[in-house]
Amino acid sequence: MANDKREGTPAGTFPLGVKREISLIILLLIAFFPSSFTGSAQKLSNYYTAAIMDSGMLYFFFPLDDFQEDVSRSPLIFDISYLSSRDSATVNFSYFLSSADPAVSLVLRTGEGETVCKATKLFIDLENHQKWHHRFSTTVLLSDLAYFFRSVLPPEILIKTKDSHYTYTIKKCRWKKHGSIVSVIIEMIQTNS
Repeated sequence: MANDKREGTPAGTFPLGVKREISLIILLLIAFFPSSFTGSAQKLSNYYTAAIMDSGMLYFFFPLDDFQEDVSRSPLIFDISYLSSRDSATVNFSYFLSSADPAVSLVLRTGEGETVCKATKLFIDLENHQKWHHRFSTTVLLSDLAYFFRSVLPPEILIKTKDSHYTYTIKKCRWKKHGSIVSVIIEMIQTNS
């Protein structure tokens, strides 16, 4: 008589490998779509792009222009590039003034602290005979950038010049949306690096 005992997984259970895969998928979904996204799903590809390079993965964050200078309401426009083989990101930024007042440093300020980064001039150009377009670059540790974008309260960005400083702020509703999205992207980059 043949033995009726069956080999394999008992009825009603998943193999161990499937359980791990499902758990991993659930964890990834939770990480990429935190509770702040439940009201309106955001497509992360609208905020950054990535490409494989010889020296690692290159991430480029599309320009952000939500920060405005407190007095003139002039925008601060900046983009972020990060190569996974490095510990720092490059931040290129533009600001517009009625005078040629070159930046010395860029300061990322949250309620808990600030990060000061030396600014390097890319160009200064007069536009429409009215405003000076200042284009500068700096490097910021990816961990400091992550800290900045994790700020619950809207942070400030300061541009310090030789003679003055300019404070750029963002509205709370804009920060809640864009800050959390960039924070999730940076967290994903850190996890994959």
